[in-house]
Amino acid sequence: MTRKSLDEFGELLIKEVRDRVIGNMDEAVSRKLKSKWDKYIFTQIKKHRNNSKEILHFMIPIIVDLTIAHFLELIEYEVDLDLVVETSEGNKSLKEMSDGLSGEIYSDSGWIKRFSEYRTYEDEIYKGDTI
Repeated sequence: MTRKSLDEFGELLIKEVRDRVIGNMDEAVSRKLKSKWDKYIFTQIKKHRNNSKEILHFMIPIIVDLTIAHFLELIEYEVDLDLVVETSEGNKSLKEMSDGLSGEIYSDSGWIKRFSEYRTYEDEIYKGDTI
């Protein structure tokens, strides 16, 4: 990989993952967005406004999950990017193995529910909703 290619990847990563997550969280905290997710975040921050430790405890998994989702979206939608894993059957493209990489982390059978040892607020945010 040349320096130019490395920088192109770095620019995509920063703009499409880091900056998107920061923008999403800034909008949620400032109530610029009106989705159920944003309203839930704002309500929790307001509820715990006098306890910064509680706010951080609440926000950490949301920010981490959103970052992973945006990274997987970048891999999924960027034509010139792929994530390839070595398997016993040879190298395999994650894009080709999944019908939606970012969706792999959510849902009752998603990676977070199946593999994480830590908390998630997805059930709380979307309780009662049907997809």
